[in-house]
Amino acid sequence: MLRGRGRDCPRMTIGELRDRLESRQVLIYFAAVGIGVIVAMLVSGTERLEPAVNPALALMLFVTFLQVPIASLRKAFRNGRFFGALLPAVIVTQTLVELVASLVYIRVMPRLGAKDDRV
Repeated sequence: MLRGRGRDCPRMTIGELRDRLESRQVLIYFAAVGIGVIVAMLVSGTERLEPAVNPALALMLFVTFLQVPIASLRKAFRNGRFFGALLPAVIVTQTLVELVASLVYIRVMPRLGAKDDRV
């Protein structure tokens, strides 16, 4: 028979729970992916949920990599200083990534294609 928490069973603090979850993070992710695959194969109509995948992934990445507790997510979005620093950094990084990709495409790809012309 299951008993409720009493004096003999100490409560886990939020920090301890976070540490336990983080130590099992990879296992939890693989289990979630496995459950998602099984549900998608067994339940019909799950393709309607496809538009929600990218926002869900963005939220999970935001919470995972910034270590922002979900409860304080609303507060994080209201933090003007945070987004004031984040937005220019994202714009500059994205511009540099696109610049490098376009340079590779413009400079390297034609040379690779020119080698085929000699044959």
